[in-house]
Amino acid sequence: MFTKIQESKWLKAILFITTFAFVGTGFVALIVYKLSGEISGVAQVNGIDITPQEFMYEVNKVEAQLQNQGQDISAFRKIIYSQVLNNIIDRELLYQFAKKEGIDAKDDEVKMVIVSIPAFQKNGKFDQNLLINYLKSAGISMQLFEEILKKQLTVGHIVSMLKAGFYITDYEVKTILEKYFSTINGEILIIKPTVKVSEKEIKDYYEKNKDKFAEKEGKKIKVYKIPLSEKEKAQQIFTSLKSGKKVEEKAYFDGLYLKGETTNLPKEVIKALNNLSENSKIEFVKTKDAFYLVYFEGTKSIPASFDKVKSKIENILKAEKERKIAKDIKQKLEKEKSSSLEEIAKKIKNASVKIEKLNNVKYTQLQIKYFINLEDIKDLIKKGKGISKPLLAGNKVLVVKIDKINPPSKEEYEKIVKSIKPQIENQKFQDIIDMLVNKLRDEAEIKINKRYLQ
Repeated sequence: MFTKIQESKWLKAILFITTFAFVGTGFVALIVYKLSGEISGVAQVNGIDITPQEFMYEVNKVEAQLQNQGQDISAFRKIIYSQVLNNIIDRELLYQFAKKEGIDAKDDEVKMVIVSIPAFQKNGKFDQNLLINYLKSAGISMQLFEEILKKQLTVGHIVSMLKAGFYITDYEVKTILEKYFSTINGEILIIKPTVKVSEKEIKDYYEKNKDKFAEKEGKKIKVYKIPLSEKEKAQQIFTSLKSGKKVEEKAYFDGLYLKGETTNLPKEVIKALNNLSENSKIEFVKTKDAFYLVYFEGTKSIPASFDKVKSKIENILKAEKERKIAKDIKQKLEKEKSSSLEEIAKKIKNASVKIEKLNNVKYTQLQIKYFINLEDIKDLIKKGKGISKPLLAGNKVLVVKIDKINPPSKEEYEKIVKSIKPQIENQKFQDIIDMLVNKLRDEAEIKINKRYLQ
């Protein structure tokens, strides 16, 4: 097996790692694929279909994980779908290449992994009923479950082999540490746009975005009350509601129901109201006094009052205006050259400007204090001494002038090297993978069924 790897192109072989990292950590890069051809599945990778069952199985796992963390996924479900599909495509690409290289997890290995999964064990022993129940709830077959595990295990084998042959020298570690853990002396120019928001702008935003300020959410319902002596009439109304036909009978209750509110409806009807949803729109309830036909028309949000959210909206609109103006300022400054921060500050209009001293400040401290993104920090490290390009940091524009760079002391270096070295190794390894993985994608023929991403 090792001979096969040595005979193959290193460029392709190392590509296995990225998808394994994706599968293990849930991180997924957004990739632009070729969208072409009509396909029956969710996607096709070099002629191999990715089925809806495999796709939805992975989607459900991600959604369940996010929901367990208390996150509302409704707003970014499309993003989840896109990222999960990219993940599966990467896994399929890497698995196909592994098979060409003669590397493939054995069926016995897959079965051993399944019986050792804690979720399928009872009192320390494998329980097949737990596995069967899991497959039923997940909506996948045993065959598909084994196929997914086999692909993951295969990629895992390649990762282990490649990782074993990877190393980073002490010189590389020293060079990186000196860059990232050096302190700097200099100045930073902070430019914040000055903006105003009118009462009219705030009111207009509120009217157009009331749904964003929902204070409560209720159910829009209709309740028909029919005497017990008119059972046939009650059944006719139930049939009409179920088939979507218009009901001539005047509703006993027609309005918004909020859970927990006091109503004159019987407790049996209240219980039915709480059970109503898009999947269960009708309830037929019999009490000692009457029949009740309860119909769910949908949900409706009740927004907070304007006065309650006025200051919040004002801050939102201010931030939007500030970001827009900051972007314009940044673009203008990029076209100009200046010899000092004071000279730059004089050119700024409609914004507050301030110059702060930087005394023995670490790059990490600079990043946290001024909300500078990581890529800009990397550019500052690379540039070294001098005046930086203008940096966009939220609603501000920053310009950094570095006069002196102080490397970490010997004592500080020895203190941090042990804990930081593994992170540096992982980062270097990932940097190599990021560069190489694109080649495997470029060589593939990938088709995506866009309907599944809508």
